[in-house]
Amino acid sequence: MVLQSLLVLLCALALAGASGVHGAGDERKMKLDVNGKALYLVSKPDSTPEALVAVIREVGLESSIVSTLNVGQVPATVVRTDAAGASACKAHGLTVRADKWTMKPADADLPWGLDRIDQPSLPLDGKYTSPYGGAGATLFVADTGVDASHAAFAGRTITGVDLINEADGDHLNVCDGHGTHVAATAAGVGYGVAPLADIVSLKVCACDTFFGCSELAVMLAFVYAQNHAAAKKVINLSLGGPGGFGNGDYLPGVQSNYSTFNELVADTVRSGVTVVTAAGNDNWDACVFNPGNAPAAINVGAVRSNDRLAPFTNWGPCVDIFAPGVGVLSAEAKTTDGALEASGTSMAAPHVAGVALQIAAAYDTSDPLVIRAQILALARRGVVDEFNARKEAQRMVPAAFPVTRLGGPPLLLQALTYPLPTLPTDAPEPSDVPINSEKGPHNVTIAVFGDEFAFSDLWVRLYKVNFDLTHEIAMELKGGFPQEELVVRTAMLPAGEYMFVATDDYYDGYVGTSVAFHAVYVDGTLVHQMGSHWFGSSDLHSFTITDGLPVCCPEGCVAHSSHDGASRTRRSLLFGSFARTCPPGCISTA
Repeated sequence: MVLQSLLVLLCALALAGASGVHGAGDERKMKLDVNGKALYLVSKPDSTPEALVAVIREVGLESSIVSTLNVGQVPATVVRTDAAGASACKAHGLTVRADKWTMKPADADLPWGLDRIDQPSLPLDGKYTSPYGGAGATLFVADTGVDASHAAFAGRTITGVDLINEADGDHLNVCDGHGTHVAATAAGVGYGVAPLADIVSLKVCACDTFFGCSELAVMLAFVYAQNHAAAKKVINLSLGGPGGFGNGDYLPGVQSNYSTFNELVADTVRSGVTVVTAAGNDNWDACVFNPGNAPAAINVGAVRSNDRLAPFTNWGPCVDIFAPGVGVLSAEAKTTDGALEASGTSMAAPHVAGVALQIAAAYDTSDPLVIRAQILALARRGVVDEFNARKEAQRMVPAAFPVTRLGGPPLLLQALTYPLPTLPTDAPEPSDVPINSEKGPHNVTIAVFGDEFAFSDLWVRLYKVNFDLTHEIAMELKGGFPQEELVVRTAMLPAGEYMFVATDDYYDGYVGTSVAFHAVYVDGTLVHQMGSHWFGSSDLHSFTITDGLPVCCPEGCVAHSSHDGASRTRRSLLFGSFARTCPPGCISTA
């Protein structure tokens, strides 16, 4: 099936090069399958799918086509071939992008699980009492493979496919226990939320930890789930990598503000597949990481058995719900009945996938929006220890607030219990449009002057953080910053607490020899600036806007750094670019 609406190449999916094939140095890093081949994305601007396939047929690679899709309005195919085949495609005028292996399963380094999600509050009662086992629903596990010989899967035939064609295993013969642990947490007998569901194993991650998971294989996992004959479908992706808000590599002639993963997740949900993702274990803003930052996904953070946030869990408006994720007991691969404790948002996500399977089967629905709405309606508000979570987050990352995308205090997952509650009548489709509609008297300006890598690497966002840890997205710049050109965004906002976040996808910050910087101004006063000395992966700054008399910044007021020449350049750029008239009655510092 040709996917419609797949847009530009990849945020976290930063496939190598603007065009052409990897150089010799990069080819040595490419993971080859048992036949010495790898996945490539082949496209041709200003063409049709039929014309593209005709060229591939002329090259002699028609039998190598794995899947056909659209990237924006550009037809593309995923082919499995060797370097010679990729070069032949390039010689015939096709754009060729090699696969990139940057995503990895969320860490599992540290058991409890089911007991917490069938009761509204602590203490635990030592029981899991849910009569809804997910019979008739199907779980797709995009991971490292599932060990079907384990007793947790007895009586069920686990089907699937090895999407990376790895030499040392298929989707069942695993060398890593991550996928087995995840599958059993969602649907394993004795460990799983929905132990009667069918399971499909989609192997997208390598045994070699150097490579992690194939981004093109993850895309193909979505395509596979869309086209599968099952009636009620849930896909779990306990993996992820840094991505941002739509920046990244672009196909020639295609412009878009959406990342391929975000649009692919939305397309998958529209096709009738519920998508559950792990938020990640970096104790950082989950909006940085694909595929969980896609609005259509149900993105899951982790809590401990005392209902406090796990110290590693990602947080922020791209986390929809929290679930047990510390010391989770589940099936151990390469054993017939062994168990293993593990921790991570990888372990939290399959709890939510299991509840999604329960809802799909119990209500006989395949509508992902209805399933999502019921998951959020069942969840407990105000159970997660907000005060301590906030205090701990501020201690670990000053001024970082754990907030949720849908508003309200953080939600804690609950399973289906008898009798069945009524389904929500309102199941709106999630939107990635900033939700801040409130206007205020204060002029807030974000200025960005990017270095040569800012187009693909950098994004910035401003949150308004409320007293109950709800959020509003006040402003965002979604990447695509031009090189050495000032970009300015302004909004009129109310008084309150705000958090500014900037993230560099490639962890190199600004090039030290450039004059690159970003800055935040409130009513003309500089409140935060980071310049060419920034070599970290992320910058986070909180500040308060009050309704008292504004303080006006005198002419030429810019924080100096050790790069004095760069500071002078930034000063002339900034203050020649937007109005700085002090409001009447302000306190002047001149």
